[in-house]
Amino acid sequence: MPEVTFDEADDAINYGVVDEIARRVLLAGGRVLAVRADDIPEGGPTAAIPTLRSLMPTIDPMRST
Repeated sequence: MPEVTFDEADDAINYGVVDEIARRVLLAGGRVLAVRADDIPEGGPTAAIPTLRSLMPTIDPMRST
């Protein structure tokens, strides 16, 4: 099993988990929205909102199987 290590700072070679998640979302055609902590009502946490379109493969109704 691969070993996971953590560094104290991110750089161009060693980027963070959030950067990797954003990269994968963008490569899959999704949207990444930046949210400032001061804009969150009552200081609540932020969360991802997956949609059915992002979870299901594309189906072409005109294509016969």
